Amino acid sequence: MVKGVITDADTNEPLIGANVSVKGTVNGVITDFDGKYSIKVQEENAVLVISYIGYLSTEMEVAGRSEINAQLQVSVAQLNDVVVTAFGIKKEKKALGYAVTDVDGDELATVKSNSLVNSISGRVPGVNITAPSTFGGASSVVIRGNASISGNNQPLYVVDGVPIDNSNHSAVGMWGGYDLGDGISSINPDDIESMTTLKGAAATALYGSRAQNGAIIITTKSGKFNEGLGIEINSNVTLQQIYDVYDEFQNEYGQGTKGKSPVNLEQVLETGNKSWGPRINGENVLFFDGKKHASSVNDLNEFFDLGKIFTNTVALTKGSEDMNIRVSATNMNNQSVIPNASMNRNSFNARLHANLSERLSVDAKANYISEKYKNRARAGSAPSNPMNALMKAPRNLPLSLLENNYKSTLGGHIPWGNDIWSPNPYWVQNEFSQKDQKDRFLGFVSAAYKFTDWLSLDVKAGTDYYQTTDFFSFGHGTSFKQVGEMGRDQFKNREDNYSAMLRFDKDITDDIHLNAMLGTNIMRTKLEVMDTWGENMTQKDKFVLNNFRKTRVEERFSKKGLNSYFGSVEASFRNYLFFTATLRNDVSSTLKKSNRSYWYPSFSGSFVFSEVFETLPDWLSIGKLRASWAKVGGDTDPYQTDLYYDIVGQGYQNKFGGHAHVVGLNGTMPSLDLKPSETKSYEFGGVLGFLDNRINLDITYYNQRTVNQIMDVQITPTSGYNKMKVNAGEVENSGIEVMLETKPIAVKDFSWDLSLNFSKNKNEVISLVDGVNSLRLAEARGDIRIEAQPGRPYGEIIGKTIKRNEAGQLILDDKNLPKEGDHKTLGNILPDWTGGVFNSFRYKNFSLNALIDIKSGGDIVSMTNQAAYANGNHKETLAGREGGVKVTGVDKNGKPVSATVEAEDYYRVMARDVSNFVYDASFIRLKELSITYNLPKSIIEKTPIQSASFSVVGGNLFYLYEDVPNVNPEGGENSTDRIGIEYGSMPSIRTYGFNLKVTL
Repeated sequence: MVKGVITDADTNEPLIGANVSVKGTVNGVITDFDGKYSIKVQEENAVLVISYIGYLSTEMEVAGRSEINAQLQVSVAQLNDVVVTAFGIKKEKKALGYAVTDVDGDELATVKSNSLVNSISGRVPGVNITAPSTFGGASSVVIRGNASISGNNQPLYVVDGVPIDNSNHSAVGMWGGYDLGDGISSINPDDIESMTTLKGAAATALYGSRAQNGAIIITTKSGKFNEGLGIEINSNVTLQQIYDVYDEFQNEYGQGTKGKSPVNLEQVLETGNKSWGPRINGENVLFFDGKKHASSVNDLNEFFDLGKIFTNTVALTKGSEDMNIRVSATNMNNQSVIPNASMNRNSFNARLHANLSERLSVDAKANYISEKYKNRARAGSAPSNPMNALMKAPRNLPLSLLENNYKSTLGGHIPWGNDIWSPNPYWVQNEFSQKDQKDRFLGFVSAAYKFTDWLSLDVKAGTDYYQTTDFFSFGHGTSFKQVGEMGRDQFKNREDNYSAMLRFDKDITDDIHLNAMLGTNIMRTKLEVMDTWGENMTQKDKFVLNNFRKTRVEERFSKKGLNSYFGSVEASFRNYLFFTATLRNDVSSTLKKSNRSYWYPSFSGSFVFSEVFETLPDWLSIGKLRASWAKVGGDTDPYQTDLYYDIVGQGYQNKFGGHAHVVGLNGTMPSLDLKPSETKSYEFGGVLGFLDNRINLDITYYNQRTVNQIMDVQITPTSGYNKMKVNAGEVENSGIEVMLETKPIAVKDFSWDLSLNFSKNKNEVISLVDGVNSLRLAEARGDIRIEAQPGRPYGEIIGKTIKRNEAGQLILDDKNLPKEGDHKTLGNILPDWTGGVFNSFRYKNFSLNALIDIKSGGDIVSMTNQAAYANGNHKETLAGREGGVKVTGVDKNGKPVSATVEAEDYYRVMARDVSNFVYDASFIRLKELSITYNLPKSIIEKTPIQSASFSVVGGNLFYLYEDVPNVNPEGGENSTDRIGIEYGSMPSIRTYGFNLKVTL
């Protein structure tokens, strides 16, 4: 048994939770509150590896000693640190010829988020994350810009070496829709050991086509030796509260038109979404319930509840020299801020690692996740989005009136206006039903066999299987579906991966070390979909398919196979000069035989010059240069390269007679010679460390071009098709990433760590298809589009404006109102640059962490504000309410005109000018704040508790800067191409609560 104490070399303070392990084994322990450890060591020539986050690791020979103490030096950027790269291969940072960023799991688990990936926003340069604007929705994650013009730009997620599916099988489009979330949101943050972001093509080349857009590598926790019971308890309570909703709405004028209140029920319904009435002065006015009530400003915040999230994790961890195990169970329950909406997630995880002999070891994991959502609100312009009614409601319409009068005595919807597409928001949340459930299993079994000290074989089989059921129904009496509607979608998705790698790791000479690998991977995916739909109920509120007069049942099925062969060679000279070459071949089932085999080479190198030159100044402690070049490619979805028939036509089968299904050609003409897309990328950069690594600077420049993109283009319908699948288009991304990590203060009882990151990306569409000047990426109501245009940045916002002459004067019509003009480019959805600032303060047993997230530039087009203009709810519609709006311009003949027009008429016309509603979406926000107290050993030493900490936490607490009125600056509809379109988005939500962590 070896014992000892691990301390800080500068302050002599004990390091709590430092890792002490026996090199080459799974035998490891962590230090207690006094920095003490004890570990069983069987061999006298064993070597202890001692490491701690933010410190330089060290190795110490046991040499027969029973007591070994160590002092660790502070370091904020360690070139000797080990990071996880492709296929779980661990490498020292100094050997990498490309940039990677790793985040410790504890940083992700303190301030909880519904989705794990949202926690790295502001922490990792080069990664642009847009959190969902809907309850439980999917996050948009783009690494180093959009490489695909019209395809998927999301990265590959790999958990413990096994790729997982991150598909969002629902979509928010022009007419709204449900966002059912993505795959990565299911992963439990309490089980995460670390998360590494691989950005460039050289970093991901071994993963092939699936990682064309980068990769995020997640490593989960495994068992460790514990002196106590080995029980970990983590309990978190978080409250959710909306920011003030529609803070730039006017509070002076209420329901009506032309300055007058409605005088009968017919007029009430006609003005149900108009605030063009008289001043709100407390007088009794008529509302949709047929009664008069005092006119006062409503508070739309009253619609929302106080959200609550309860997360509890219990883990059992045990370990010895030959085996370790960790088993955990987590429950997360979220009562949303949206009334009658909730989520419940249960996660069970087990991980086992064992050395069966000196040469053979095995590793296995099983992770089951059950997730249930109730009453997610639809997003966008869907009538089942309650925000669409709230944003149009007259400013004096009491919410209590809507809440208490949404359902008639006969069970139907009580109209509050003539717009059937804006039902009462309380009817939406109480009479529309939405439920979805996902059951998921992630797991793998692997074995490693050492033939010699320098040659080994690793084999692994992993799977990701899930099935999802999504059900929705519209109650009988719904304004736009009077006799009801229901739908049920069922997805079964399975992905299996089998891999084998032969590894060579040996000193060739005293100066040269060689590390080589040969491997193969077999991937098989299978997707089964069953869609059922029914309309026109026979028996009221009985939501089963045979109770509907019109029904539809559709089945879809797809399979995909990918066989891969890959290898790498890494040579190092005197541990300061490194060169790596990789080569991968993918054979895809989705391409024709002549094109389905394609290759990916990569080359990278690094030079740690601070290990060579003795004349460097004392203040320069680390110096490294790196460079890389790589080529990767991508295939396509199944069944895109052949002519095939599909069921087309109306698609409904009426049980009482009606339209039959028709077989015909699919609407997209396939390419019989479709080739894989291709991305070429290079990057170079370096790391500089100053003042004994108290200051470290990491800078990267990169450039990548993607050509032969696989996309759909519009063709003439006379061909028998609407679209054609082609190889075309070129996109270039180039940019710079900067990471600065410092430790300004490190004294006995106090330390301060400060890190800053900055990234700027230029995302340009070089070309499209010959003869095509633009490609629509997304559309929205009001003839608003997001487009790709040759020679322009990706993601241009296109919309109609008001006509003006060359002098900028308004061109007026016969009623002296502005004329509608042409489409123009009004902005771009992508930010100019992103960044983050992370501060960590420690004083004795207290610590404070704060993360500031920054996005500069990028535009958002807000149709919430457009509707507020048209309906008279926006503050900017106050001018001219009494006396009219003065308009100056010219008539159609160019003659000057000066006139006064009704405010209602003027602003309803100006609402058609989309340029009025394109806003700079820049923001600076306090994304995370936590204050933690670690209980001293003196308090708990006579209890079973080994360690305990209590944290007060907050997330998205406030914006230090943002300039988008009424809506969340990130309120886009959140697929990659729709982040710049906002329509009826949820308000921003702040969270605050506490976290308790105990180890027994």
